[in-house]
Amino acid sequence: MTITTGNLIQAVANLNEMTRKRIITWRVCQPPRPPMTNTLRAILLQSFSYCAPYQGKILRVTEHRPNLLTPQEEKRTPDVEISPQNSYTLDIADEKGDVLYQFPIVQGIADLFQTVRIQMADVDEVINSLLDINLG
Repeated sequence: MTITTGNLIQAVANLNEMTRKRIITWRVCQPPRPPMTNTLRAILLQSFSYCAPYQGKILRVTEHRPNLLTPQEEKRTPDVEISPQNSYTLDIADEKGDVLYQFPIVQGIADLFQTVRIQMADVDEVINSLLDINLG
């Protein structure tokens, strides 16, 4: 079977939905290591990753943002909202964290990162609770 861009978009959409339904749960993990030939990229970007086990592999979604901060101002958390300056990647890794497959940049990866971030903060339950309040 040939995997098309449409198939990859659907796979990301399914992953996002499984995350929303908490079928897949994520944890904070180390971002992928940049290739040795691209150490400048590692210096110029700050990355944050979440990982989830899936079918014996590890799914990893990562936010990469320009590293414009001095070391004492460095943030160690992902941005609260999607920023056009940031890029987002999704890959499949082995148990050592080495990339086995990197998804091409397709629609939905940034949304997946935000869904995971919300799941990790556990704010959806708070918002749902607020919606269920009957003040009338």
